Amino acid sequence: MGGESIKKEKDKLRKGLNILIATPGRLLYHLQKTTSLSLANLKYIVFEESDRTLDMGFKRELEDIIAIINKQTDFDKIQKMLISASYTEKIESLWLKISRTESKYIGFSKNEEDENEMIYDEEFKIPTTLA
Repeated sequence: MGGESIKKEKDKLRKGLNILIATPGRLLYHLQKTTSLSLANLKYIVFEESDRTLDMGFKRELEDIIAIINKQTDFDKIQKMLISASYTEKIESLWLKISRTESKYIGFSKNEEDENEMIYDEEFKIPTTLA
C-alpha cells in the first residue's frame, strides 16, 4: 500500500490479502477508515526500512498499526519481518513490540578473511538465487 490513489487501493483491499507491505501512514489510514479491509487471511507482514521509518518520526504510527493488527488478528501466528539497514536499540524495541520471540539477525558482516560473510540463522533458508 502506498503510492496509488486511496480509491484504487480500497478496490484491491476488498479482495483480501496474505502479505502486507505498506507505508506506515497509508496503512494506518486503511486500518482506521477502510471498512472492507480484512486481515483474516494475513500470513506475513513486512516492516521495510524500519530504521528510516523511525528516524522520520513514524514511531507512534507503527505502534498504532501494531495495536490495531493485534486486535484484529491472532498476531502471534503472522510471520513478521522487520527490514533495516542498521540494527539499533530502536529497532530491537520495535521488534519486541511486534513479536514475543527473539529477533534473528540475517545479514552481512565484514571480517578480515572474507569481505562479505553471510550471517544467518540455521533455521532460515536463503533461496539459492540470492546466495
